[in-house]
Amino acid sequence: MAQSTKETVSTISWTRGPDVPLPRGGYFAAWHNGGLWIGGGSYWKDGKKLWTNEASFYDPNKKTWSKVEAIPRAIGYGATASIGKDLYLLGGTDPEGEANKHIYRLRGTSWSKVGESPAGFIYPAYAAVGSKIFIFGGSTSVTDVTTATNEARTYDIKTNEWTKLASIPGVPRQTFSAAAVGNNIYVFGGVTQKAGEKFYNLDDAYRLDTKTGKWTLLKKMPQTMRAFWAGSDGKYVYLIGGYNEAGLDTVYRYSPVDDLYELVSRLPQPLMDTKFIYNKRVFYGASGEDKLVSRFPGMVIGRFKK
Repeated sequence: MAQSTKETVSTISWTRGPDVPLPRGGYFAAWHNGGLWIGGGSYWKDGKKLWTNEASFYDPNKKTWSKVEAIPRAIGYGATASIGKDLYLLGGTDPEGEANKHIYRLRGTSWSKVGESPAGFIYPAYAAVGSKIFIFGGSTSVTDVTTATNEARTYDIKTNEWTKLASIPGVPRQTFSAAAVGNNIYVFGGVTQKAGEKFYNLDDAYRLDTKTGKWTLLKKMPQTMRAFWAGSDGKYVYLIGGYNEAGLDTVYRYSPVDDLYELVSRLPQPLMDTKFIYNKRVFYGASGEDKLVSRFPGMVIGRFKK
């Protein structure tokens, strides 16, 4: 049952940006080197799902896309982290459904393999705090939700070491999202399934104190959601788009201080599996799904109103 949600005047104005060179879903994305970087993922052609290692860069000053150095392999549905001047790709899967355990780093214009993951994770939630990348849940299969876990781990880029944390409270999950505000990480929703039962979407939310490793139960989301994006402006967390019984156009703002959700905007159209990357009071949402077995060819740009 949906929770009561405070509604407020729209605080984000959305416009359509230039189309993406290769529309895709399950891609890696980050704000990197002054612009929006996306790479890998999958797309549909003639009824077939294909995978790519192609990477693209959106320059917000020129308002143009360009092709940049491809990622090492055609993989998608993993985790991305931009730390300092480097970009990291972890987890995900390849066209054969094999979980990727390699850790790749982009430094300058060159990719290199810098480590290995202790386990495979597809459709995880993730966030970075300092030199550590936090990975939550995810599955070992691209098609089987019952393989999802509620595990939590960190990868420290300085030591190249993994540490296992206390598991996410609640059920195993995938296709969910997380965002960091200060030293805390907020984890929301997703989808879960037990063997022999139907899968169902989730509306629970939790806070991880990265200093103590302790989890705290938060107020439930306004509705069950999966395939949405959680992005932070440093003060609030925004839950954007996603899927419930149909595609969602909602933009909820979550206040960590008040443990409160507000509906603050709506997208120009429902979007699923779109990553909305934040920089300087602007969200950049490229591609993703506009309907099943389809990829949204465009880009939406959400600017905060004064």
